Amino acid sequence: MSNQGALPDPFIGLVGMVDVGRRYSNAPIVEATVDLRVLLSDDVGIDDLSGLYPDLEEPQPFFEFIPRVEDNRIVASNDRQAGFTFSKKKSFGIIAGLDRFAYSQLSKYSSWEDFIENVRPRWLRYKQVASPEKVTNVGVRYVNRIVIPKRQVEINDYLRTKVDISPYLPQAINRYFAQISFPINAYDAEATVNTALVEAPEPDATALVVDIDVSRELDLDPASDSFDEDLTAQLGTLRSAKNYVFEACITDATRGVIDSGVHEAQPPA
Repeated sequence: MSNQGALPDPFIGLVGMVDVGRRYSNAPIVEATVDLRVLLSDDVGIDDLSGLYPDLEEPQPFFEFIPRVEDNRIVASNDRQAGFTFSKKKSFGIIAGLDRFAYSQLSKYSSWEDFIENVRPRWLRYKQVASPEKVTNVGVRYVNRIVIPKRQVEINDYLRTKVDISPYLPQAINRYFAQISFPINAYDAEATVNTALVEAPEPDATALVVDIDVSRELDLDPASDSFDEDLTAQLGTLRSAKNYVFEACITDATRGVIDSGVHEAQPPA
């Protein structure tokens, strides 16, 4: 994964008032994920994936939920093992599946460059063993936890993307969850944003989660000479899209909290 092969400016046609280049010295990122959907040969089976990472903790089976529908009702599920999860406690986790490779960093996030360097050897190992024929979808997901030094908050003060509360109801709330999905046509990508209030790591505070997942369908050949360059460019562009969505969702009050707040890399177990 090199830094070459950048794609053309993807923000053409989007609102230009969002500062996607802003860097936070106290970034509230508690989880960062690269997710690659792949097409494997029929010759590759579950057993081929079990010994991918002997330096990590014992792999755990990863199951895929397959609903069984009768008369337009889900009556049961036929779960099947789709791969394994590997982990290094409180540091990172990996899903290595028959149709997917995903790397999630759970420890303190320093920079995009360091994150990608951590992903790279794990992906190369998966690529070496599983020999994917195609990469069909690429995604990045960032979970941000922003600690607000108030016991109760008004969502309007901190989020631009929100659910409106009836003016006849109290505006200070204790629990909150919302999800929206929308296309970003400039990228030919799909974004999903989850926002929620969760338990704060300190008393007299509120923790706001902004969880952003951006992905796009594509067709990359891992055997191509330009694959590493193409994949790096795609990931970099999706990262920029994620930054755009994040900055578009929050307010200046949120930015101030991020710059001065207390954010843990790993939420308490």
